[in-house]
Amino acid sequence: MAEYDGTEWLLSLAVPGARYFAAHVDWTECLQGPARGGYRSSETASVFWVKKLLEHEKVPEVDVDALDRIVEKRYASPRYSKAKVALFWGAVIIGFPLFAWSAFAVDSPIAPGAVGVVAVGILSILGSSWRVHRRRKKLGYTSRQKES
Repeated sequence: MAEYDGTEWLLSLAVPGARYFAAHVDWTECLQGPARGGYRSSETASVFWVKKLLEHEKVPEVDVDALDRIVEKRYASPRYSKAKVALFWGAVIIGFPLFAWSAFAVDSPIAPGAVGVVAVGILSILGSSWRVHRRRKKLGYTSRQKES
């Protein structure tokens, strides 16, 4: 099954007797334990994973109840709240000018490079957020529903 989690498409597979479709990260957590740092799988990794499973004739032995618990935990985990996102952008709006001012006040030749690196990081996060927002809007996953 193809599943859209709000940011990317993931392929998932259901084991006979399972209540849920489990994604690549769920299977990996069930077979190898939780990933360090909470790493999430990508679209490409899930495609290669399903392709590899389909090439083999039998599915790896996995505890169906444990796999269902892992999927339930993933579905129940909260996404980023609006308060956390607002706090992050508030810190960026206040922190970046303060960082830029302090970097230039030190009068170091490295300061423009440091400010540039931080600016590129902020712009990449902003661009990624904008891309996800556009994709969600295009697919109809908006938080505000239009009134009919």
